[in-house]
Amino acid sequence: GAYELVQYHCDRDGLLEKIVEVLEGQGIDQVILLSTLTADSIMALQNKVAKDDACQKAAAFQVDLAAAGQRATTQLKDVSDTNAQMKKRIGVLKSVYGMPELGPDLLPPVDVWKKLNLNPGTYIDFRKDLLPLCRPSEDLARSVNVDIVVNDVPQHVSFSSEQATNPKRSTMGGASWMLCFQRYSVALLLAMVDPRENAAPKDVDPFMLQEVDVRFRKFVSHAYLEASVSLRKLFDDSIKFRQIKLDCRLAAKDKVLNSSPTEVAGKRDRSDDTYKACSKNKRRFGKGLCYDFLAGKCQRGDNCKFMHSKPDSAKNQASRAAKDNKKLVTSGSPGQPSIISDMWGLASKTLKECEEKQAEELLTLVDGMGVDSVVNQSRVANRSSKVEALGEAIQRVVGLISASHVGEEIRNWISLSRDQQAQSHMWEDVKSELHSYADSLRREWAQILKVSDQKVNVGGDIRAPLMKAVLQAMQEETDRPLDYPFMDLVDSGIPLGTTCDVPPTKCWKDRSEPSKHTWYPVTREVWTNYISAEDFAVEVKSALARANLAREVSLGRMEMIGSNEVHRIQGVNRLACIPTCDDAGRLKKVRLVDDFRRSGINSVIDPHLSQTLVLPTIRSVALTAQYCVLEAQARGDSSPLLWLESDVKSAFRILRIKVEDTWYCTNVVDNQRYRNLALAFGAQSASYLFVRLSANAGKIVVRILQYCNVYSGLVLYIDDRGCPTTVKTALTTILVAILVDLLCGIDISWEKLFCSRQPRCLGYCLDLHSMRLLLPEDKRRKILEALKLVGTSSVPVEVSTIDTLLGRLVWASTSFCRLRCHLRPFFSTIKVARKKNLKRVWIGKALKQAAGYIGRVFESLCASPFNSLVPSMGCRRAIIMCDASTVALGGVILRDSTILWYHVVLSSPAACAMLAAFIPGFEDSTTKVESSHVCFLELLACLLGILSLPLFTSCLVISDNSAAVQAVCRHRAKAESMAALMRRFVVLRPDTTTESSKAMHVNGVANTVADLVSRSSVIHAREFFATVPEAREIDVYYKMCELMEDY
Repeated sequence: GAYELVQYHCDRDGLLEKIVEVLEGQGIDQVILLSTLTADSIMALQNKVAKDDACQKAAAFQVDLAAAGQRATTQLKDVSDTNAQMKKRIGVLKSVYGMPELGPDLLPPVDVWKKLNLNPGTYIDFRKDLLPLCRPSEDLARSVNVDIVVNDVPQHVSFSSEQATNPKRSTMGGASWMLCFQRYSVALLLAMVDPRENAAPKDVDPFMLQEVDVRFRKFVSHAYLEASVSLRKLFDDSIKFRQIKLDCRLAAKDKVLNSSPTEVAGKRDRSDDTYKACSKNKRRFGKGLCYDFLAGKCQRGDNCKFMHSKPDSAKNQASRAAKDNKKLVTSGSPGQPSIISDMWGLASKTLKECEEKQAEELLTLVDGMGVDSVVNQSRVANRSSKVEALGEAIQRVVGLISASHVGEEIRNWISLSRDQQAQSHMWEDVKSELHSYADSLRREWAQILKVSDQKVNVGGDIRAPLMKAVLQAMQEETDRPLDYPFMDLVDSGIPLGTTCDVPPTKCWKDRSEPSKHTWYPVTREVWTNYISAEDFAVEVKSALARANLAREVSLGRMEMIGSNEVHRIQGVNRLACIPTCDDAGRLKKVRLVDDFRRSGINSVIDPHLSQTLVLPTIRSVALTAQYCVLEAQARGDSSPLLWLESDVKSAFRILRIKVEDTWYCTNVVDNQRYRNLALAFGAQSASYLFVRLSANAGKIVVRILQYCNVYSGLVLYIDDRGCPTTVKTALTTILVAILVDLLCGIDISWEKLFCSRQPRCLGYCLDLHSMRLLLPEDKRRKILEALKLVGTSSVPVEVSTIDTLLGRLVWASTSFCRLRCHLRPFFSTIKVARKKNLKRVWIGKALKQAAGYIGRVFESLCASPFNSLVPSMGCRRAIIMCDASTVALGGVILRDSTILWYHVVLSSPAACAMLAAFIPGFEDSTTKVESSHVCFLELLACLLGILSLPLFTSCLVISDNSAAVQAVCRHRAKAESMAALMRRFVVLRPDTTTESSKAMHVNGVANTVADLVSRSSVIHAREFFATVPEAREIDVYYKMCELMEDY
């Protein structure tokens, strides 16, 4: 601060270095110390550095220093009060834990303590918030030894700390992490302790803190803000995030605050960059056990190349999991054999691990309004009085509209089906009144925020000053950054990225690499448009000149270039034409698209664009809908679920670009040159810039819906917005969304506004009655026709046909994700065709097989329930434990409290026929089953279990064969026999192309019940399960026959 003041006043006279030197000599090196300067001392400083009278500084220097001193005095007072509170709490903490003193190395920074004091769930970044102040001592920095327990076996690990003080490395050493961890623990305890009561914190225990790592702190930050859950309950769930558990053997008085750094550490998370410094010590086991370890004599510790594990450790671990997780799965009764108890324990443990991974995946689903805008019902931590006043104003207007004839007409419109809503003209009748309400509300909002409600200076209807003020008021309520500075760019003209950089924001992620598109030089000369535009030359000239172009020019979005301005043109874009036809094939309209890529403009924009978008998927839509149902049930609202669809009219064209950039956005129509004054579709930065505006408007809608106490989840895909609601709250949701858009100056596409139970979202149809995702029949038919053409063609096929088909398959794979592994031949063909500039290609064998297989899948693939897209939000998974040997295969299915089991003898005719159909060289029952067939048999055991479940049933397969687990998870395998079996299985059960089926690998010693089924005779298995209540044998013979069909 002192440096900046001096630089501002003294740099022109060459006095900067001298004044800084004098200030540092007197110890004035911080803004807060400026309060000690007086007018006399300032004059003395000037006299010391001035050479003559011409160098004397004006009085403004002293005024600024005095003002800075006054502000610093206020800050000093606040700091003093904070330090006093913190000192008092430290005294209470020392008294509670019987500590003579708390070393300075353990004291957290004041700002960290203040954050946790306001909200104990706040995420603290060790690297940014604590590491600069945490430097381990030389002794500690050499190595850190920690005793841990892995699979119930105590082990000794050494953490290296050599990178701890290297700022160029992105990792932290073990010692640095532990010091940061200790400071975090102390800060959290100081925030939770009550200075008025000489008692330990009630909501947190020092022992709990030993499970804290980066991922868990982020989980706490989300969960604590979203629900009234105590920290103790959150920390009790820390087992969900644990892979390596510390040996927490600490004395009662010698807890976290009094322990040495070698006794306290968090778990190692492979995805946590703060613990990657320890990854080089990762154990690489040999093939066998360490016999010295079993005898208790191994001295090699973590450097031992053999396994430090007991043969029955996994079994013991599964048994303990059964006791700890009785709520997850019904455990066996005391009278049942111990093997059944172990089975329920293993099922409970693996099911919990599976659900933990799914819960982590849900935190990666975004709603399209920012990189940190996770699909969830976010809560406001600190409510702003300004935002509350805005919400009160709009809620009052919503009440007035609801009580008027407009509200009644909207209610009647909501009761219609989507097709009926499309034919209705209700919005044409009421939109003028809604505009009047929005105008009145806009003026009231402007008065509350004391800003202007004027339109942007560069032209257009957007109320940038008002939107910025609203976002600034919302920023007071949250720590997440809001993109309100972007509204200044909207007001003055947004930079396209041709003449300067596109300003980044903290709301979106940085690009990891430049564009992969081919670089083109900038073209300034006029050339002919694409053949598509020339084919519709009459329509282009007439329709565009008379209607579209005239309208664009009248709205200020385009401008004709005069002959005296031609020299200012920096680039000319070639035009392509996209015709739109009705069901009868008649041309309805044409849409012109500027090709910024081949004109070279995108090659100019690319290095100036540093960020990219994070768009939602159909999984985000399903999750948002399910959250709406859960919240409605919590409110006692059992009315049907609806989905509000809205669209921005003219989308990109509502934004104006900088004047300098408009000369890169020119084109030619009918020998007349035009330049785009508004954002043009085709520019590489266009989507990014528009979404920044639409995301700001979406966040305002979300916040107002929260104030109105209705569900506020929203999914934004560029200009398409989707919002779930219920029949009971639909009117409020619709009016809030419309009024916010209108008062912000964002025009609504009224003909695309729907609120129904059969919405269209991201290209899919949603059936909210049965909570299912449906493939639109028209798109499914086009995919099947193209697949049939590619799969059966004996002549060269147009590359554009394959490219279009690939685009549709990639779109379908966003929901049916396990089809992606079969798209490789499509990508390879398109890559070669583009590289060699081919227009037609012969269909190769791999592509023909892939097209035929995917076509068979799509013949029966038409829907998927939401709980297959986001399984953790659906019903509990059925569990399949299976195994195979060279004698038999079998498995056990656990569903609720029912046990189903199956057994197949490999010498039976059906099994031999199955092996002969898929395994080359296997002829009949005289052929011996070998160990090389076991992977195929293990996979067959898994698939028979899945086929025994009803369609769309979520399941978890547990197997001790890695190849089978990978095949079930990825729907492909390296071995041709296993790959062929998976392809046949998927044709039978296309519902498994979603995330409905999962598979996890376990140690063979833990899979005891599956071993019993596969390695014993069917008579012995029946005798065993006869003693187990609710156990029932099922026949899988017909399932095997279905798998053998066509082979």
